[in-house]
Amino acid sequence: MSRLFTITTVSSFLLLAACGSDTTGPGEAGDWLPLTVNNWWITNTSGCFTETKGDTTGTWSGTFDVRITDVVQHTGGFSVYKQRAFRSITTTTPDTSWTAVDTLYAYFQKTDEELRCYDDTTTLQYDVWLRFPVTLGDTWMKTDSSQIELEVTSLSATVTVPAGTFENCIVVQETAPIGSGFSVTDHYYHRGVGQVQNLFSMDGMSGIIKLDSYNIL
Repeated sequence: MSRLFTITTVSSFLLLAACGSDTTGPGEAGDWLPLTVNNWWITNTSGCFTETKGDTTGTWSGTFDVRITDVVQHTGGFSVYKQRAFRSITTTTPDTSWTAVDTLYAYFQKTDEELRCYDDTTTLQYDVWLRFPVTLGDTWMKTDSSQIELEVTSLSATVTVPAGTFENCIVVQETAPIGSGFSVTDHYYHRGVGQVQNLFSMDGMSGIIKLDSYNIL
C-alpha cells in the first residue's frame, strides 16, 4: 500500500467524522451538535489497514482538537458557525512511520429541518449531517447529488469513551461507495455534547474516534 493511498484513505475516513443537558424529547431538533463560539472537543483516533493483496499492513493513531471559533457570514445571505480542527495523525507500517499535521475548517448552519455543513462560505452545496426531527429509520442522501446515504439506526445507544459514559445517544449510519465496495461509519451523537464516537469499517480498514474531553458553554 502506497503512502499516498494510505494518507488519502485514512483522511477520507477521518473527515467523515470530524465532532447532554437538553431536556427536549428525542424526536425534536435538540442540540445534537452544540454550536456556540468557544465550544471545543478533543478526540483520539486509532485504526488499522491491510493492503488488498495482504502483504502490507499498518496502523494509525492521532488526535483532533476541534473548536467553534466564530460566527461568519455566508455569501448566500445567512450566518454560519466556523469550526477549526487541528489534526495530527501518525501512520505506521512495518517499513516506516510518518506523521501528518494539518488544520481543517467546516461551516455549520442549523435550521428547523437540518444540520448543514458547508466546505466554505461561498459554495451553496452542503452536506446534511442530521435531519429534524431525529426519527428512527429515517434516511437521506448526504447531498442532492451524492451516493452517500445516512440512516438513523438507534435513538438509545450507550457509549463509554475517555470523556465518560453517554446514554441515549442517537446513531447515524453513513454508507458510501468506495471502489467496488462500501465504507460504513456509525456516528454517535449525545444531546448537549455532540459526536462522542465514530466507528468506521471498509474492506481492509477499520478505525474509531473517541471523545477525550470537551467544553460546552
